[in-house]
Amino acid sequence: MVVMKKGCSTGLTFGKINGVKLNVKLQNSQGLTAEWISVPLEGSEIDHLISGGVFSGFRMTETLSRPLVMEVFACVGDSGSFVIDTETLKVVGMVIGGLPTRNPPLTAITPFHAIFGWMNSRLRRQGIGFGDDCLKV
Repeated sequence: MVVMKKGCSTGLTFGKINGVKLNVKLQNSQGLTAEWISVPLEGSEIDHLISGGVFSGFRMTETLSRPLVMEVFACVGDSGSFVIDTETLKVVGMVIGGLPTRNPPLTAITPFHAIFGWMNSRLRRQGIGFGDDCLKV
């Protein structure tokens, strides 16, 4: 899946999630979590995406306030950024960390269904909750 995010540190970046999950022990968590891993797109993949994908019809020089970062998908300061599927434009996850100095650089992404489930379980304790269909557009 080809994804994008806009973070405070790196701005708009593109990456790909290949379905590989990384078991992570987050601070203050009870156990391991299964996070997706994203790697940055290569230059030719970004060119193809911009010319024929979600951004076709946009003038990218006017859309971007700074140059695209192509070396990494996310860096320190980008945690909390929503990750969006470039094909459906739906939120699929949230950046939580990564290994930007690794080759290729890796970014850990919490799948949105896990975030939604966690939020819903806590809200239900307060008598509030989302229906299963609230994520459908």
